[in-house]
Amino acid sequence: MRFRLGLAALMVAVLGTAARGADEPGFTVALISREIRPYLLAVESLEKALGRPVFRVYLEDGSARVHAVLRRPERPPQAVVAVGPEAADFVASMEAMPPLLALMVVSAPSWPKDSPPPSAVILQIPLEDQLGRLKAVFPDLDAVVVPSESEKASADFGRVLAGVRAASGLRVLPLALEDPPVWSRFLERASEMGARAVVFLPHASLTSTAVIRHVVAETILRRMLPIGYNRAFLEAGAGAAFLFDPEETGRLAADMLRSERFGKEPVVQGAPYRMLVKGATVRHLGWSLPEPLPSGVDLE
Repeated sequence: MRFRLGLAALMVAVLGTAARGADEPGFTVALISREIRPYLLAVESLEKALGRPVFRVYLEDGSARVHAVLRRPERPPQAVVAVGPEAADFVASMEAMPPLLALMVVSAPSWPKDSPPPSAVILQIPLEDQLGRLKAVFPDLDAVVVPSESEKASADFGRVLAGVRAASGLRVLPLALEDPPVWSRFLERASEMGARAVVFLPHASLTSTAVIRHVVAETILRRMLPIGYNRAFLEAGAGAAFLFDPEETGRLAADMLRSERFGKEPVVQGAPYRMLVKGATVRHLGWSLPEPLPSGVDLE
């Protein structure tokens, strides 16, 4: 069914272009890493913003199928939107790739010589932006702990944070994790340092919902505010989390595809995001919130 719908969208795009004339641009292909809701929302939003169908192909359809779509000799795609890191890596590994826009990736893909430079919407929020937003929402917050991978990394991270402190008005305390991480010991040390919140950054040990629930509960037990980076933290009861907006990402992608710079020079932008605050947790820890909340912040 998914294949038939994709083929129908492709035929609509092809026939529509033929009716408008041979000088019209070609169709757009969305190569999707896997069929998950954020990826599909981004593609649906992209289609709406472009005002025309986007032909979808999935990595699970197999490399032969993907190559057949991306290398149609009679009419190659005008652009390929790779959604997710696996899809972006696949296109970047091609000997000569079409104009590429990568979405939902943590860094911009590289590209082969003689190929158009790719653009990307990356899933990164500068730490100073996160801390500035935290201070705006919790003006009484004075010190936060940010975990780092090792003692050396902690020292290096401390130097990086020197300018962040002044910009955010927060005392930022880098604290090294053990290897493997023992989160209960880490949080005990954070509490002893006088931190009132812990800003969790993406970490390999925080991919399990069970671990996230444990870490969030331990943080709250020590009367510190846990700040996460995906919905799993909110579902575990974190006080707040920074969530990327897939629909806004799709609209941003459409603007980038329409730009005269696309395919001529690499353009990298951060994905749109919002901060979501968990009202029950905030109240439980005795925090008050400003009214109204700052722009880009929602209460759940």
